[in-house]
Formats: sequence, C-alpha cells, structure tokens
Amino acid sequence: MVIRFTHSVRMDWLLPGIPPTGKRVEVPFVGIIRFAGDKIVHEHLYWDQASLLVQIGLLDRTLPVRGAEIAAQVLSPAQPMNALIPRGGVREASRDAGTRRNGGASSSAA
Repeated sequence: MVIRFTHSVRMDWLLPGIPPTGKRVEVPFVGIIRFAGDKIVHEHLYWDQASLLVQIGLLDRTLPVRGAEIAAQVLSPAQPMNALIPRGGVREASRDAGTRRNGGASSSAA
C-alpha cells in the first residue's frame, strides 16, 4: 500500500521527535499482520525511512535515495527504477564483466 499525507502534526511513531514540516509525503508501506480468530495478535510495519526523510527535507537529495518517486513506481510498475544506478556509482554490467575476465585490468587500451 502507499500512504499519503501532509506532515501537519507530530508523528512520533513514524518521525520521532520531528516537528510538523507541512510537506506532502507519499511512502510505500508494507504491513504484515497475524490474526487469531478476529483479533490482531501481531503486526510488522515496514517503510523506507530514507525516502520519507528526503521528502520532508531532512535528508540530502544528492544521496542515492528515492523520494516520492518510489511510491509512484509501486503504483505504476512499468515506470523505470534504474535512475539511481549511475548516480550511485554502479558501473555497467558489461564493463564489469570485461574487467573480471582480464583479472581486474581494464579491457580497453590506455
């Protein structure tokens, strides 16, 4: 699921100690809930805290972290997700394969 809200009140369960920022937020959320009969007996909630912090302006946008784009991708899986790979310093797989074949040496002549 994706939760959407404006951070207009203090939310210590999600953003402990952070006063309201007034920023609009969209975050994918996963809830794993166990029932016994008709009662909830256990729950685990998961979300991307870095994405949340980017959206409210507390984490630097130059880091390889996605903000609300990740929520949009969850809702529309056809949207590409690889934009962070070059930004994160990951080399292309074909170039890496050539380096491994040559014992760590670059496959292109200097």
